[in-house]
Amino acid sequence: MHLSRFLALLTSLFLLWGCARAPATTQVPLRIGYSAWPGFLAGVIAADKGYFEQEGVQVSLEFSDNTTTQIADFTAGKLDGAFLALGSVVSLTVQNPQAAVVLISDESQGADAVVAKPGIPDVPSLKGKRIGTNTGGFGELFVTQMLEMNGLTREDVTLVRVIAEDVPAALGENTIDAGSSWEPYISEAVAQGAQVIFDSGSTPGLIPDGLVVSADVWKNRPKELEAFIRAWFRAVDDWLADPAAGSALIAEKLGIPIEEASLEGIKLLTLKDNLAAFVPAQSPTSIHYTAKLYSDFFIRTGNLSRPVDLNVLLNDRFVKAAVPTP
Repeated sequence: MHLSRFLALLTSLFLLWGCARAPATTQVPLRIGYSAWPGFLAGVIAADKGYFEQEGVQVSLEFSDNTTTQIADFTAGKLDGAFLALGSVVSLTVQNPQAAVVLISDESQGADAVVAKPGIPDVPSLKGKRIGTNTGGFGELFVTQMLEMNGLTREDVTLVRVIAEDVPAALGENTIDAGSSWEPYISEAVAQGAQVIFDSGSTPGLIPDGLVVSADVWKNRPKELEAFIRAWFRAVDDWLADPAAGSALIAEKLGIPIEEASLEGIKLLTLKDNLAAFVPAQSPTSIHYTAKLYSDFFIRTGNLSRPVDLNVLLNDRFVKAAVPTP
């Protein structure tokens, strides 16, 4: 498992990049949290190629291998922004009602999955079993839809609160029979004998990810945020133009196997994709539709007491500002 090396390595890497490239300035860096999900790694390309500095913004990219800790740090003001699944962002509005999603980084199209122990070959075989998922987060709706698509209900199983990063260990310790996770943890579980029985390729539009920022950032630091987003999409365009080279660069900089930087099962979204995704519509291609889906679901399950204000949560002002002027 290579992720254990991330934290120390990334801290030193981004400090070195900042010292080597950043001009003399009193600007306070934007502190942006992210995890090992490949859809969040375009920032590595942007940092390596100097795009943040070229666009006029200082950025501190801060890695965490625990999404729960990352959300807590954002809520506590230790991060200015964080790359998270949209479902997780909807949940955190309880503590951060003015937080706003300002770009969509990617959509999971197979890279999220449910893995099960040997002897559980398919979803119907989960009846009476224990399924680990991050209850109160997007994984809970993902698992619920999986069950309903296969003729089961939540009452047919026992949901156990397990974050995605801990699913391989929980399977090994026999505290769950199956679990919802993502790469590289899926591959870790499979290496231990588990098998994939369902993935996000069957739930189009359900798991988009993006950058959520605090109210202080979108209200008081708009030019820096615009600069970050311009640099981000420059890196996305580079990666999509040559996926192998982009993944190789990320793998080299982070010291991880190249497959952990692969875009397989992930749709990386461009600026043009973002402009379309922010348009309200009754379709899974619209993040308004998906955010409302999560809001309604979390109200039913008791994780939210009132609907999320989508006019605050989904802020397309900054992706619009990133459009080049003629």
